[in-house]
Parts: sequence; structure tokens; C-alpha cells
Amino acid sequence: MITARLALVAAIVGLALPRGAAAQFCFRSGRAPKCKSQAVTEFMIGARFKEVDPLAENLLVASSELGVLVNAGSRSAFGGTVLAGVNGGGTRLGLKGRYRHCLSETVALDVSPGILVAGTTSSSLGNMSTPGFTGHVGVTWKDWAGLSVQYESVRFDDGLGAEQTDASVVVGARMGSSAGIVSSVLALGFVIVYVVAAGNTQYQERR
Repeated sequence: MITARLALVAAIVGLALPRGAAAQFCFRSGRAPKCKSQAVTEFMIGARFKEVDPLAENLLVASSELGVLVNAGSRSAFGGTVLAGVNGGGTRLGLKGRYRHCLSETVALDVSPGILVAGTTSSSLGNMSTPGFTGHVGVTWKDWAGLSVQYESVRFDDGLGAEQTDASVVVGARMGSSAGIVSSVLALGFVIVYVVAAGNTQYQERR
């Protein structure tokens, strides 16, 4: 009886809401007027191919971005994301703006410049100076998968009183929507396991 009443209330509320109200915010990329805003849930993994930083321990670059875009017309959207990731063995935390232009019903172009507000270098010899610059241009398909080219430039103290610059160009694959969330969770789990395993190894070596 209670279930039936709840179903009736839900039906009445649904009829009372204006059409399209539930679709104003879309989890996946969507155009206006169906979507007024859309979520950005991306995971990127790639490799550096231009090396300037002598402190980079490896070529791996990976990051997660979470944010919101607001549609401005049927083909364009503006917004921003929060970024967290790694680059060449160092950590990165930043804020990025984003412009998305729909090239077709399934393909979109993203332009996303931003700043790095915190992070570390890949070596204890240098201290990263903030802010730094990060940005990418990418093409996505149905908000599920895409390719991007990223440029990043950060300054660091080499430990000898001199300031150097780490500039890198990265080509990477991007996963969005549910795939982006799953990839980010798996990557976080891997990092946690790696840190715990490394800590256990150091503890055993000290005994």
C-alpha cells in the first residue's frame, strides 16, 4: 500500500514538472535545448615525447578531470574542470577552463587551457614553483573516447639556487563519461596499492 502511494506521488510530481526539467543537467555530453549543462568526467593517459626536464623519471602522464560545462547554443559549451594527476613522476593539481564545440552529432572539439596550483617534481632535488601552465586540445567521440595533445610548462628550483623550466608535450588517449570514472577509480586504486607496497618494502628493509 505504501509502495503504491509513493508511486502515485512520484507520478504526480513527474507530471507537474515542466517538460525537459529532468534533462537540464546531463551526465554525458549533450546539446541544448535537451541539456542546459553537462558533466565532464575524464581520464587521460599518455606519454611525453619532448623532454626538457632532466628530473623526469619516466614518460608516463596520467590525469583525471572533473567539471561542468554550460551550453551556449546548440553547438558550443563553456565551463571548467579540476585536474589531478602525474607527469614524468611528479604530481599535478590544477584548474582548467574548457570550450567545447560540436563538430557533428558524435564528434566534439575541446580547447582547455589552465593553471597548475600545486605539485611536485619527480626528484627530491627540485621544488616545483607555482603557478604553472597546462592545456590541451582534443577530439572526443560520443563523450566516450578521444585523443588529445597536451602542453605543460612548470618552473622548479634545482636545489642549487637556479630556476629551471620543465616543458613537455604529451600525446594521450582520453576516456569520458562512465569510462572516465571507472578508469580514474582503477588508477587511484593502483596508486594506493603501489604506495602501500612500497611502504611495506621500505619497512622490511629497515628491520
